[in-house]
Amino acid sequence: QALPAACLLAAESLGGLEARLAARGAIARGEDVAPLDASAKSEVLERFAGEVAEALAAALPRIARLAAPAGLHEAEQRLDEARAQLRWLRESWEAVLSCKTQITDLYLDNDCVAEETEAQLVHEALDILKAGGPP
Repeated sequence: QALPAACLLAAESLGGLEARLAARGAIARGEDVAPLDASAKSEVLERFAGEVAEALAAALPRIARLAAPAGLHEAEQRLDEARAQLRWLRESWEAVLSCKTQITDLYLDNDCVAEETEAQLVHEALDILKAGGPP
């Protein structure tokens, strides 16, 4: 299933580019705009077809490995590993967020303690001023 789908995708990509090239009269080349005649369209299409063929050729061994029974087993193992890593990542992220929350709470608590201490010092200073000297 995967191999015909990959070939179909490559063919559709080439067909799409061919349709786009047919609708264009010019193409950008560097900083210039060049007319897009039949030979230029053919050149662009051939270059793109070569790139698609190289990408498909590079993917074929991987597709074949996945299509084989051992490949399906390997794909399932990778999926299980990815799920385990996702679970670990989620737990790690939750731990980071929990630490951040605790640190924020600590800072807020410290702010409250600092405000209380400051208020207490101000009250002591007022008491000293009212008494007219040091306690």
